[in-house]
Amino acid sequence: MSIRSGVRRSCAALAAGGLAATGLVVTAGPAQAAGTTLVINEVYGGGGNSGATYTNDFVELFNGTGAEIDLQGYRVEYYSAAGNLGNSCPIGGTVPAGATFLIQQGAGAGGTTALPKPDAVCSANMSATRGSVRLFDAAGEIVDTVGYGAVELFEGAPGPEL
Repeated sequence: MSIRSGVRRSCAALAAGGLAATGLVVTAGPAQAAGTTLVINEVYGGGGNSGATYTNDFVELFNGTGAEIDLQGYRVEYYSAAGNLGNSCPIGGTVPAGATFLIQQGAGAGGTTALPKPDAVCSANMSATRGSVRLFDAAGEIVDTVGYGAVELFEGAPGPEL
């Protein structure tokens, strides 16, 4: 089991166990047909809050395609529940086919578990209850959007608010 798989399983177990307002994990479905693009696989808000498991917020991308994806020129943006831009962060590197890409976000004073070594570091302080994350490609086109809680920006339907 990879470290990132462990993070994913740990996050899922914690969400199922009831994180309340201490941290939120949203596992997103693909933006398009499975295997056609890069997607936002998970978001975790409230990292570092009192009672949170993880010391940082994070966004995890998943490459469901059969080819490596070059992230040169891509960016991840975090939005408030009202849809206001809170943080925009350029990312780079590559995501091998079938692999994940961990983007560490803002930290707080709480939390008990550090993230595994991230592939990119950004500074968004993501809400534990409501917010949106968007992934943009090098051309500035939206690749995927995940919204959680009562939010203005989402794709399909927003994830739950804890």
